[in-house]
Amino acid sequence: MAETVTRPGQFDAALERALGRTGGYAQVTTWNFRDNCLQIGASDLEQKIWEIYAQTGFPQRRFLSR
Repeated sequence: MAETVTRPGQFDAALERALGRTGGYAQVTTWNFRDNCLQIGASDLEQKIWEIYAQTGFPQRRFLSR
């Protein structure tokens, strides 16, 4: 789904390969959701959400009533 260009003169061939590629979208989409998204039915969904909040500076304790 991607091409890597590391030297001058490689872009034309990389673009041609990329434009000629077909298929593979389902596999890339599956990989992205499996590895980078949360599963709504996962037993540890709530914990994962709190971990994400904590990584951005908003731990669970900041959401508790005082």
